[in-house]
Amino acid sequence: WEREWSPPEQYAVRAAAGIVGAAIERQRAEQALNQSEARYRAIVRDQIDLISRFTPDGQITFANEAFKEYFGWNDEVLENKNIWDSMTDENRYRLRMKIGSLTRENPAAISKSKNLNAAGELRWQEWTDRGIFDEDGQLVEVQAVGRDIDEQERLRREIEQQALTDSLTGLLNRRAIMDQLEMEWHRAKRDPQPLSLV
Repeated sequence: WEREWSPPEQYAVRAAAGIVGAAIERQRAEQALNQSEARYRAIVRDQIDLISRFTPDGQITFANEAFKEYFGWNDEVLENKNIWDSMTDENRYRLRMKIGSLTRENPAAISKSKNLNAAGELRWQEWTDRGIFDEDGQLVEVQAVGRDIDEQERLRREIEQQALTDSLTGLLNRRAIMDQLEMEWHRAKRDPQPLSLV
């Protein structure tokens, strides 16, 4: 039936409508955010690059399928996996130094390292590590994106070896000898040592 609303009733109805409208808007925003996050995760999950995220103390928080397959880790293994435990002492030291150099102004660094893959082969990877910082500038997470470069490294070393040796004898060529001689000459000048050449 028709009735007139008093000013306090009108205020209460408007307030209730505002609350309901805000709740609906918040729900829509959450749905859009969830859809966006799902799209992002699907893109990252399907990449062929090795992608992981871990906290500064080494706890892995995310790894895409390529990363898990390459290292032979499944979700159950990842739950209890610490990134530091799976590294050689040298790689652990280098990664700690690299992570220590990350700042908000320079949040990314690139390096190469050798790690065991799922087949037990020691292979070269190139890693780009990016620091994720909180509003106080504290490092809270590191995102690592890697790719296997073992074949390129092997070819590079072969080419370097070929450039410095005679293909017939396998001995150092003139270029390699001159480079070595120059290095020894500078060392002899720096540390007063006699230098002989036969």
